[in-house]
Amino acid sequence: MTAIDLSRDGTANCYIVSEAGEYMFDATVRGNGSGDDAAIALADGMKADWLWVTKGLEQEISAVSLDAGKGRIFFTAAGAAKGNAVIALADAAGEIVWSWHLWFTPEPRMVTYANGRVLLDRSLGAVGTTPGSAEAYGLYYQWGRKDPFCGGTATETSATAFAQAAENSVVNPAFADTHAWKQESGAAVSTLEYAAAHPLSFLSNKGATGVYDWLAKPRADLWNTAKTCYDPCPVGYKVPDRDTWDDFADDQDRYVDGTSEWDGEKYGMTYIFGDLRDWYPTSGYRNRDKGNLAGLATTRTGHYWSNYRSGNTISCFYISKKLSTGKLLQPQSSSKSDAAYGYNVRCCRE
Repeated sequence: MTAIDLSRDGTANCYIVSEAGEYMFDATVRGNGSGDDAAIALADGMKADWLWVTKGLEQEISAVSLDAGKGRIFFTAAGAAKGNAVIALADAAGEIVWSWHLWFTPEPRMVTYANGRVLLDRSLGAVGTTPGSAEAYGLYYQWGRKDPFCGGTATETSATAFAQAAENSVVNPAFADTHAWKQESGAAVSTLEYAAAHPLSFLSNKGATGVYDWLAKPRADLWNTAKTCYDPCPVGYKVPDRDTWDDFADDQDRYVDGTSEWDGEKYGMTYIFGDLRDWYPTSGYRNRDKGNLAGLATTRTGHYWSNYRSGNTISCFYISKKLSTGKLLQPQSSSKSDAAYGYNVRCCRE
Protein backbone atom coordinates (compact mmCIF):
# COMPACT_ATOMS: atom_id res chain seq x y z
CA MET A 1 0.00 0.00 0.00
CA THR A 2 1.30 3.43 -0.95
CA ALA A 3 1.28 5.89 1.93
CA ILE A 4 -0.90 8.97 1.49
CA ASP A 5 1.22 12.13 1.56
CA LEU A 6 -0.56 14.60 3.83
CA SER A 7 1.87 17.33 2.73
CA ARG A 8 1.26 16.87 -1.01
CA ASP A 9 -0.62 20.19 -1.22
CA GLY A 10 1.66 22.00 1.21
CA THR A 11 3.11 21.62 4.67
CA ALA A 12 1.64 22.67 8.01
CA ASN A 13 1.84 22.07 11.74
CA CYS A 14 -1.48 20.21 11.65
CA TYR A 15 -2.79 17.47 9.38
CA ILE A 16 -6.37 16.17 9.25
CA VAL A 17 -6.80 12.39 9.23
CA SER A 18 -10.35 11.23 8.45
CA GLU A 19 -9.98 7.54 7.61
CA ALA A 20 -7.82 4.49 8.11
CA GLY A 21 -4.63 4.18 6.11
CA GLU A 22 -0.90 4.60 5.90
CA TYR A 23 0.25 8.21 5.88
CA MET A 24 3.36 10.32 5.57
CA PHE A 25 4.28 14.01 5.71
CA ASP A 26 7.30 16.20 5.06
CA ALA A 27 9.65 16.30 8.07
CA THR A 28 12.17 18.72 6.57
CA VAL A 29 10.26 21.96 7.22
CA ARG A 30 8.67 23.64 10.20
CA GLY A 31 5.03 24.46 9.65
CA ASN A 32 4.32 25.88 6.20
CA GLY A 33 8.00 26.42 5.52
CA SER A 34 7.89 30.21 5.58
CA GLY A 35 10.73 32.18 7.17
CA ASP A 36 14.49 31.80 7.38
CA ASP A 37 14.34 29.35 10.30
CA ALA A 38 11.79 26.96 8.77
CA ALA A 39 14.16 24.27 7.45
CA ILE A 40 14.84 21.13 9.50
CA ALA A 41 18.18 19.42 8.87
CA LEU A 42 17.66 15.71 9.38
CA ALA A 43 20.67 14.13 11.07
CA ASP A 44 21.88 10.70 12.12
CA GLY A 45 20.14 9.33 15.19
CA MET A 46 16.93 11.30 14.76
CA LYS A 47 13.71 9.43 15.52
CA ALA A 48 9.98 10.09 15.25
CA ASP A 49 7.26 8.81 17.57
CA TRP A 50 3.92 9.89 18.94
CA LEU A 51 4.24 12.23 21.92
CA TRP A 52 0.67 12.21 23.21
CA VAL A 53 -2.77 11.05 22.08
CA THR A 54 -6.32 11.55 23.25
CA LYS A 55 -7.11 8.86 25.80
CA GLY A 56 -8.52 5.84 24.00
CA LEU A 57 -6.53 6.51 20.83
CA GLU A 58 -3.42 4.62 21.90
CA GLN A 59 -4.15 2.00 19.24
CA GLU A 60 -5.28 4.56 16.66
CA ILE A 61 -1.77 5.54 15.65
CA SER A 62 1.05 3.06 15.10
CA ALA A 63 4.20 2.36 13.09
CA VAL A 64 5.51 5.90 13.50
CA SER A 65 8.91 6.19 11.85
CA LEU A 66 11.28 8.63 10.19
CA ASP A 67 12.67 7.93 6.73
CA ALA A 68 15.49 10.46 6.59
CA GLY A 69 16.31 9.56 3.00
CA LYS A 70 12.82 10.49 1.86
CA GLY A 71 12.52 13.32 4.36
CA ARG A 72 9.20 11.94 5.55
CA ILE A 73 7.60 10.76 8.77
CA PHE A 74 5.35 7.72 8.31
CA PHE A 75 2.51 6.42 10.48
CA THR A 76 -0.54 4.18 10.29
CA ALA A 77 -4.03 5.26 11.39
CA ALA A 78 -6.61 2.66 12.40
CA GLY A 79 -9.49 4.98 11.53
CA ALA A 80 -11.67 3.75 14.37
CA ALA A 81 -11.71 6.75 16.70
CA LYS A 82 -11.84 10.54 16.86
CA GLY A 83 -9.41 12.73 18.76
CA ASN A 84 -5.97 14.25 18.57
CA ALA A 85 -2.35 13.23 18.63
CA VAL A 86 1.05 14.87 18.37
CA ILE A 87 4.02 13.31 16.59
CA ALA A 88 7.46 14.50 17.68
CA LEU A 89 10.79 14.44 15.86
CA ALA A 90 13.65 14.03 18.34
CA ASP A 91 17.40 14.24 17.90
CA ALA A 92 19.92 11.57 18.91
CA ALA A 93 19.90 12.87 22.50
CA GLY A 94 16.12 12.58 22.70
CA GLU A 95 15.40 16.32 22.59
CA ILE A 96 12.38 17.29 20.54
CA VAL A 97 13.28 19.25 17.42
CA TRP A 98 9.73 19.86 16.16
CA SER A 99 6.28 18.34 16.49
CA TRP A 100 3.10 18.06 14.43
CA HIS A 101 -0.56 17.83 15.42
CA LEU A 102 -2.69 15.05 13.89
CA TRP A 103 -6.39 15.85 13.96
CA PHE A 104 -8.47 12.66 13.78
CA THR A 105 -11.89 13.95 12.81
CA PRO A 106 -14.48 13.62 10.06
CA GLU A 107 -13.53 16.11 7.35
CA PRO A 108 -14.64 19.54 8.65
CA ARG A 109 -17.19 21.49 6.64
CA MET A 110 -16.24 24.88 5.17
CA VAL A 111 -18.58 27.71 6.18
CA THR A 112 -18.79 30.96 4.21
CA TYR A 113 -19.68 33.97 6.35
CA ALA A 114 -21.54 37.10 5.27
CA ASN A 115 -18.24 38.95 4.88
CA GLY A 116 -16.91 36.29 2.50
CA ARG A 117 -14.53 34.67 4.97
CA VAL A 118 -14.44 30.88 4.82
CA LEU A 119 -13.89 29.13 8.16
CA LEU A 120 -13.93 25.53 9.31
CA ASP A 121 -17.13 24.52 11.10
CA ARG A 122 -15.36 23.62 14.33
CA SER A 123 -12.56 24.75 16.61
CA LEU A 124 -9.12 23.37 15.90
CA GLY A 125 -8.96 19.97 17.59
CA ALA A 126 -12.74 19.58 17.99
CA VAL A 127 -14.20 16.29 16.76
CA GLY A 128 -17.86 17.33 16.54
CA THR A 129 -20.15 20.32 16.08
CA THR A 130 -23.25 19.40 18.09
CA PRO A 131 -24.30 22.31 20.34
CA GLY A 132 -23.77 21.43 23.98
CA SER A 133 -21.46 18.50 23.30
CA ALA A 134 -17.95 18.50 24.71
CA GLU A 135 -16.84 17.09 21.35
CA ALA A 136 -17.27 20.62 19.99
CA TYR A 137 -14.62 21.93 22.38
CA GLY A 138 -11.30 22.33 20.69
CA LEU A 139 -7.73 22.45 21.88
CA TYR A 140 -6.16 25.51 23.49
CA TYR A 141 -3.28 27.58 22.12
CA GLN A 142 -1.08 30.33 23.49
CA TRP A 143 -0.89 33.19 20.99
CA GLY A 144 1.93 32.60 18.52
CA ARG A 145 2.55 28.95 19.48
CA LYS A 146 1.74 25.96 17.32
CA ASP A 147 1.44 23.58 20.28
CA PRO A 148 -2.05 22.41 21.33
CA PHE A 149 -3.08 21.90 24.94
CA CYS A 150 -5.80 19.49 26.01
CA GLY A 151 -8.80 20.81 27.87
CA GLY A 152 -11.74 19.56 29.90
CA THR A 153 -15.26 20.47 30.94
CA ALA A 154 -14.71 21.93 34.43
CA THR A 155 -12.90 24.89 35.95
CA GLU A 156 -9.54 24.12 37.57
CA THR A 157 -7.55 25.86 40.28
CA SER A 158 -3.85 26.63 39.98
CA ALA A 159 -3.21 23.54 42.10
CA THR A 160 -5.20 21.28 39.78
CA ALA A 161 -4.09 22.82 36.47
CA PHE A 162 -3.70 20.17 33.74
CA ALA A 163 -5.36 17.47 35.85
CA GLN A 164 -8.01 17.07 33.15
CA ALA A 165 -5.40 17.17 30.39
CA ALA A 166 -3.57 14.30 32.09
CA GLU A 167 -6.85 12.43 32.56
CA ASN A 168 -8.00 12.92 28.97
CA SER A 169 -4.74 12.08 27.21
CA VAL A 170 -1.89 9.58 27.25
CA VAL A 171 1.76 10.60 27.04
CA ASN A 172 4.02 8.12 25.26
CA PRO A 173 6.09 6.24 27.88
CA ALA A 174 9.14 6.89 25.70
CA PHE A 175 8.77 10.61 26.51
CA ALA A 176 7.07 10.44 29.91
CA ASP A 177 10.26 10.87 31.95
CA THR A 178 10.95 14.28 30.42
CA HIS A 179 7.56 15.54 29.20
CA ALA A 180 4.29 16.09 31.05
CA TRP A 181 1.43 18.59 31.04
CA LYS A 182 2.67 21.40 33.26
CA GLN A 183 3.21 25.13 33.64
CA GLU A 184 6.67 26.67 33.58
CA SER A 185 7.81 30.25 33.97
CA GLY A 186 10.96 32.35 33.92
CA ALA A 187 13.26 33.82 31.31
CA ALA A 188 15.21 30.59 30.82
CA VAL A 189 12.17 28.71 29.51
CA SER A 190 10.49 31.64 27.76
CA THR A 191 12.16 31.20 24.36
CA LEU A 192 11.09 29.91 20.96
CA GLU A 193 13.65 27.12 21.19
CA TYR A 194 12.43 25.91 24.58
CA ALA A 195 8.79 26.06 23.47
CA ALA A 196 9.48 23.92 20.40
CA ALA A 197 11.38 21.37 22.49
CA HIS A 198 8.67 21.21 25.19
CA PRO A 199 5.24 21.05 23.50
CA LEU A 200 3.48 19.98 26.71
CA SER A 201 4.79 22.91 28.77
CA PHE A 202 2.46 25.87 29.21
CA LEU A 203 4.84 28.83 29.42
CA SER A 204 4.20 32.07 31.29
CA ASN A 205 6.37 35.13 31.79
CA LYS A 206 5.09 38.28 33.54
CA GLY A 207 6.48 41.44 32.01
CA ALA A 208 7.35 44.69 33.76
CA THR A 209 3.98 46.20 32.79
CA GLY A 210 2.04 43.24 34.19
CA VAL A 211 1.34 41.74 30.78
CA TYR A 212 1.81 37.98 30.53
CA ASP A 213 3.58 36.46 27.55
CA TRP A 214 5.11 33.04 27.02
CA LEU A 215 8.19 34.72 25.54
CA ALA A 216 10.64 36.77 27.59
CA LYS A 217 11.18 38.86 24.45
CA PRO A 218 7.72 39.14 22.85
CA ARG A 219 7.27 38.99 19.09
CA ALA A 220 4.33 40.25 17.05
CA ASP A 221 5.10 38.28 13.88
CA LEU A 222 4.62 34.70 15.09
CA TRP A 223 1.09 34.67 13.66
CA ASN A 224 0.19 37.10 10.93
CA THR A 225 -2.15 37.96 8.06
CA ALA A 226 0.15 35.85 5.89
CA LYS A 227 0.47 32.36 7.38
CA THR A 228 3.68 31.71 9.30
CA CYS A 229 5.63 28.58 10.20
CA TYR A 230 4.23 28.83 13.76
CA ASP A 231 0.58 28.86 12.66
CA PRO A 232 -1.29 25.82 14.12
CA CYS A 233 -3.88 25.45 11.33
CA PRO A 234 -4.01 22.72 8.65
CA VAL A 235 -2.84 23.13 5.06
CA GLY A 236 -4.74 25.92 3.31
CA TYR A 237 -5.93 27.53 6.55
CA LYS A 238 -4.59 30.07 9.02
CA VAL A 239 -5.46 31.81 12.28
CA PRO A 240 -8.17 34.37 11.29
CA ASP A 241 -7.77 38.10 10.80
CA ARG A 242 -9.21 40.25 13.59
CA ASP A 243 -12.16 41.56 11.53
CA THR A 244 -13.46 38.05 10.79
CA TRP A 245 -16.20 38.29 13.43
CA ASP A 246 -17.28 41.92 12.93
CA ASP A 247 -20.73 40.72 11.80
CA PHE A 248 -21.27 38.99 15.12
CA ALA A 249 -21.01 42.20 17.10
CA ASP A 250 -22.40 44.66 14.55
CA ASP A 251 -25.67 42.88 13.74
CA GLN A 252 -27.71 41.33 16.53
CA ASP A 253 -29.75 39.41 13.94
CA ARG A 254 -26.70 37.39 12.99
CA TYR A 255 -26.48 35.43 16.21
CA VAL A 256 -28.73 33.74 18.73
CA ASP A 257 -28.27 31.65 21.84
CA GLY A 258 -27.31 28.13 20.95
CA THR A 259 -29.73 25.46 22.10
CA SER A 260 -28.56 22.39 23.91
CA GLU A 261 -29.85 19.41 25.83
CA TRP A 262 -26.62 19.11 27.76
CA ASP A 263 -27.69 19.79 31.36
CA GLY A 264 -30.55 21.83 29.92
CA GLU A 265 -28.23 24.82 29.53
CA LYS A 266 -27.06 26.89 26.58
CA TYR A 267 -23.31 26.75 26.41
CA GLY A 268 -22.53 28.80 23.34
CA MET A 269 -23.69 30.85 20.38
CA THR A 270 -24.99 30.02 16.92
CA TYR A 271 -23.98 32.30 14.06
CA ILE A 272 -26.82 32.67 11.54
CA PHE A 273 -26.54 33.80 7.93
CA GLY A 274 -29.31 32.64 5.61
CA ASP A 275 -29.50 28.87 6.00
CA LEU A 276 -26.10 28.79 7.64
CA ARG A 277 -25.75 27.73 11.26
CA ASP A 278 -22.32 27.74 12.89
CA TRP A 279 -21.83 26.79 16.53
CA TYR A 280 -19.36 28.56 18.83
CA PRO A 281 -19.14 26.89 22.25
CA THR A 282 -18.21 28.79 25.38
CA SER A 283 -15.41 26.33 26.02
CA GLY A 284 -13.47 28.49 28.47
CA TYR A 285 -9.74 29.18 28.38
CA ARG A 286 -6.43 28.43 30.07
CA ASN A 287 -5.28 31.11 32.48
CA ARG A 288 -2.29 33.22 31.56
CA ASP A 289 -0.25 32.53 34.70
CA LYS A 290 -0.81 28.94 35.91
CA GLY A 291 -2.52 27.49 32.85
CA ASN A 292 -5.58 26.26 34.75
CA LEU A 293 -8.91 26.00 32.93
CA ALA A 294 -11.36 28.83 33.63
CA GLY A 295 -14.55 30.28 32.18
CA LEU A 296 -16.46 27.04 32.71
CA ALA A 297 -18.39 27.84 35.90
CA THR A 298 -20.99 30.51 36.79
CA THR A 299 -19.97 32.57 33.79
CA ARG A 300 -19.27 30.65 30.60
CA THR A 301 -16.83 32.27 28.18
CA GLY A 302 -15.47 31.50 24.75
CA HIS A 303 -12.25 32.98 23.38
CA TYR A 304 -11.02 32.60 19.80
CA TRP A 305 -7.64 33.97 18.74
CA SER A 306 -7.05 36.26 15.77
CA ASN A 307 -3.63 36.66 14.15
CA TYR A 308 -3.43 40.38 15.03
CA ARG A 309 -0.89 41.76 17.46
CA SER A 310 0.47 45.26 17.90
CA GLY A 311 2.84 45.66 20.84
CA ASN A 312 1.09 44.05 23.79
CA THR A 313 -2.34 44.35 22.18
CA ILE A 314 -3.66 41.05 20.83
CA SER A 315 -7.15 40.69 19.40
CA CYS A 316 -9.52 37.80 19.95
CA PHE A 317 -13.22 37.05 19.45
CA TYR A 318 -14.97 36.85 22.83
CA ILE A 319 -18.40 35.60 23.90
CA SER A 320 -19.80 35.26 27.39
CA LYS A 321 -22.95 33.89 29.00
CA LYS A 322 -24.01 34.38 32.61
CA LEU A 323 -25.68 31.18 33.75
CA SER A 324 -27.41 32.97 36.63
CA THR A 325 -29.43 35.10 34.20
CA GLY A 326 -29.23 32.94 31.08
CA LYS A 327 -28.16 36.01 29.14
CA LEU A 328 -25.72 35.81 26.26
CA LEU A 329 -23.70 39.02 26.34
CA GLN A 330 -22.97 41.03 23.22
CA PRO A 331 -20.06 39.30 21.43
CA GLN A 332 -16.87 41.32 21.15
CA SER A 333 -15.31 40.92 17.72
CA SER A 334 -11.95 42.34 18.77
CA SER A 335 -11.33 41.95 22.50
CA LYS A 336 -7.81 42.53 23.87
CA SER A 337 -5.78 39.84 25.57
CA ASP A 338 -2.36 38.57 26.70
CA ALA A 339 -0.32 36.10 24.63
CA ALA A 340 0.09 33.70 27.55
CA TYR A 341 -3.62 32.82 27.67
CA GLY A 342 -4.69 29.54 26.12
CA TYR A 343 -7.62 30.14 23.75
CA ASN A 344 -9.37 28.22 20.99
CA VAL A 345 -8.63 28.71 17.28
CA ARG A 346 -11.21 28.63 14.47
CA CYS A 347 -9.17 28.27 11.28
CA CYS A 348 -9.88 30.48 8.26
CA ARG A 349 -9.09 29.67 4.63
CA GLU A 350 -6.00 31.47 3.34
